[in-house]
Amino acid sequence: MRVKSIHLNAKAMQRSKGKSATAAAAYRSGEEITDQRTGAVHDYTRKSGVGENWIVGFSGSRSELWNLAELSEKRKDSTTAKEFDVALPIELSPDDRVELARKYSKWLHKQHGCAVDVCIHNLYSDNPHAHIMFSTRAIEPDGSMSDEKIAREWSDTKRKKHNLPGRKKELLNERVHFADVCNYMLRQAGVTGVKYDHRSYKERGSRKKPTKHHGGHETLHSKLIREYNEAVMAFNRTIDEIEVLQHEIENQPPEPITDPEPDQKPVISPKIADVLDEMKSNIDEVKVAAESSNLIDDPSIFDFSRIKDHARKLADRIMGRSENSPPSKSRGREL
Repeated sequence: MRVKSIHLNAKAMQRSKGKSATAAAAYRSGEEITDQRTGAVHDYTRKSGVGENWIVGFSGSRSELWNLAELSEKRKDSTTAKEFDVALPIELSPDDRVELARKYSKWLHKQHGCAVDVCIHNLYSDNPHAHIMFSTRAIEPDGSMSDEKIAREWSDTKRKKHNLPGRKKELLNERVHFADVCNYMLRQAGVTGVKYDHRSYKERGSRKKPTKHHGGHETLHSKLIREYNEAVMAFNRTIDEIEVLQHEIENQPPEPITDPEPDQKPVISPKIADVLDEMKSNIDEVKVAAESSNLIDDPSIFDFSRIKDHARKLADRIMGRSENSPPSKSRGREL
């Protein structure tokens, strides 16, 4: 079973950082929205890649919803909206990807009482994703916004007084549910051999590295991100190969071992050696891509020695050497 990590990136539309809900909604939907508070016109009608879009929990237009959100906030440092940028599983058909986003947006509305605005981008590409914006206030029956923020936006102190989990726990629950919906849709579609997990590779104890999300625009930065992702995916495939070898070793009886002659050095399985060579090449590609795009802060995460040590242990088991045996070098190859 191949386990993949979900991509769910949480963002906030904060005035103090020059963000607005109206501008964000116009860009994500490819529409023109005039901000009634500032008079700014946000015109993204020429934007490409925008697919299906809908609003849950509000009967008016997108312009009406996010202008209402902006006018409901008086502080200059207000947060007028929140957003989840989520990757949709490439294993699903386009229709199933849309259905997944619908199910999750309805759950968010039911969970928090907020209005939810969904715009799907690049639905038919290898980078399908959805922008899920939601209000920080509930929608009243008459269509107005509540005077109170939804409980999701409360401080941890206030949440504790109301016997609610902390905000980090709330976000974790939202990530868990997104993974659950992904896996439900995979089962419904009859897709086997893969499942999604809300935890990062690091949290799962995996040696795999996460990819970076990129948008639909073909810029120099997005090109570098794509090259970086290709290198990381090659690296992760190599990790898969190592894990397959480990599974084979653990589930097959050991072959009889004959003592080699005193001056004869054991030969490492060509299969292991080939995997190591490919892995080293892949990691070099990752390093080059990462350095050129300046996307990672800690180059040590691509330290080959840790993976090499693991592969050496696998080779030792293939050769029948015990853990206490001195390390041996392969003939003609250096690990």
